Order: sequence, then C-alpha cells, then structure tokens
Amino acid sequence: MMRTLESGLEKMDGFETEFVKLLYYDIPPNYVGEYKTHSFPRLCTILEGEKKLTVDHKHYKYDRSKSLILPSHTKVIMEIERPTKALVFEFSDQLIDHVIKQSDMEIGTPSRAALNELILNNQDNNLMEDLNALIDLGVAKKHREKFLIDIYAQKLVYSLLNYKPTSQRLTKQLQHPVYQAMEMMSGPEIGTLTLSELAKTFQMSESNFSQQFKKYTGVTPQKYLTKMKLERALELLKLYSVTEVSFELGFESPSHFIRLFKQAYDTTPKQYQLRGVSTTPANLDLT
Repeated sequence: MMRTLESGLEKMDGFETEFVKLLYYDIPPNYVGEYKTHSFPRLCTILEGEKKLTVDHKHYKYDRSKSLILPSHTKVIMEIERPTKALVFEFSDQLIDHVIKQSDMEIGTPSRAALNELILNNQDNNLMEDLNALIDLGVAKKHREKFLIDIYAQKLVYSLLNYKPTSQRLTKQLQHPVYQAMEMMSGPEIGTLTLSELAKTFQMSESNFSQQFKKYTGVTPQKYLTKMKLERALELLKLYSVTEVSFELGFESPSHFIRLFKQAYDTTPKQYQLRGVSTTPANLDLT
C-alpha cells in the first residue's frame, strides 16, 4: 500500500525561519510512498543514500551530488532502495519576491523544455557553497542562527533565479495560462481535452488561446496536445491494444492514431508492441 511521506518520517517538525522551512527525513530501505508539495516550492537534497522519483509520469534518480527542484502543488511518487536521509528546503513566496525585488531581476516567459529539468547538478549550477552552509546549519538545528539560514537562503534563491529552469519553477510565472494549459495536457485527463475546452478554462476565445500558446511555445496547442498524446501512447501500448489506446487518448479513429504514431516514431503501434523497440521522435509536422 502506498504511504504518505509526511506520516512518521519527518524528524524536524516546526523548524522554520522568516523565509524558509527545513524538513528532515530519515527514510528506511525498500520504502515506496508519495507526497505532495503544498503552497510553496521545494529544493530537495540528499544527505545519505539516493531517491528514485516519478513526477508527471517521468522518472528521476538523484543522490548527494544533485538536488531536486519542485514547484508548489506537485505530486511525487518515491522509491527508496537503501536507507536515505534527506533535507528539504521549502521557500516562501516572501523570500522569492524579496530576492527578485532586491536584485531587480526580470523573469522570462514559460518554456516547457526548461520546465522538464528537475534535477540540478550542484557543482554545475554553483549551488554547492550555499547548499552546504544551509545543510550544516539545518542539520545542527541552530535556531539561534536562523538569520544566517535566511542569508544563505537568499543567496541560494538568487542563484536559482538566475538559472532559467529553476527560475520558472520558483516564480509565479507558473500561473501563466499557457504553462497551466501545458500542465493539463500532461495530466491524466489528456484523452478528453479539446482546444475549445482549454480556451474556456482560461476564459479566452479559441483563436486568442491558440495565438498566445504559439507565442510562448513556438507551436500550436493542437500540435503540442498531439505530441503529448503520442508520448503517453508509448506507455499505454505496453498494457493495452492499439484500438484501446486510440480511444483512451481521444484520437479520431485507430487509423488516425496509427498514421500519427508512424509519422512520429517511424514504426506502427503494433510493431512497437511486438518488438518492444526504443523510439526517437522524428521532426514532425502534425498538421
């Protein structure tokens, strides 16, 4: 049975400063559980061991040399094979707004390619110095030095905001309707989504929604939706028939699904099932 991470594993209840909350987890081996970030984004670090995660149907693995950045309201499924200790920093909106204001930063528009990057190499992104300082203070539970934690947290957030993928995950750009639409197209209800329903969700006309979507992503929402459906099909075809997958994902007909799948992956869905081959998307024109 899937367990919720927060129940029983959190070892540092209530340790927080003006800008950041620190959460310490001691996770036993062979543990499978889930958790959800709430109103604030998180930076997750490993003290010992490693984590395997599934976020938005994508799989990730990281250890002490890397960090994980998660926006608010994200559901995570986690697998732990060996004993693992983790320290999580939950950043408040106040902290992020303060750093943006004090540094006079300009935050760019959403990019799906950038948003797919969740794992950060601590060395490559110049995070190690500030992270180590925060980890040392956090593990020691130095409540009298909370002001130092806030100083290092500001430095760390400044570095993260200067890196496009994490910048967009930390800021309220995530509230942009184009980003929200892309998230919906990656969700479990993808098979029932239509362009008109998406436009209505954001109180926009279909033409205006299409223009805004293409402005920020470079592709039409219909092309993007088709691409996401075909990516989901790769997983579903391991479990269901070609016809079942076609209807589950809302394609016009099985033949239409087969044509688009072959165009994308240079093989038919049935051949993909029979051979179990890995596929690399071609350069598509899904019009």
